[in-house]
Amino acid sequence: MYNMLSHSHSGLAYLLFLFALVSLLLAVLLKFSPSPRWLSIAKVTRVVETALMGLIALSGLAALFMGNWPLVSLWPWLALVVVFIHGKVGVKRIKPLQLNFDDSDAQGKSQLVMFALVQCLLVVAVIALMHIKPF
Repeated sequence: MYNMLSHSHSGLAYLLFLFALVSLLLAVLLKFSPSPRWLSIAKVTRVVETALMGLIALSGLAALFMGNWPLVSLWPWLALVVVFIHGKVGVKRIKPLQLNFDDSDAQGKSQLVMFALVQCLLVVAVIALMHIKPF
């Protein structure tokens, strides 16, 4: 049971990384050639990313408690902090930029790309943290 949970947790993390890359690509596309179609796909991608992050957090906590990991290990709690930051960037920064998207707002489009990049880097950081397990 633990192996299945651990592998599904890892698989969901890699799927989230794929969606984060797609989200970054869509943000770049919206910056250089904005269209309503790209914007609607970006909104759906953000929702899927949020759902995946929730599933990853739940499966990670379940794997932590089912496995032989000591609860005093720092890396799972750091990963939860990064999950929280990832969610805040999505809800407080990316969502308003997508809802109030304006073709002529160069600063808003640049911020959308920047925050999508931040989310992508956060996902990479969490995956690296889970593989390295430094502390």
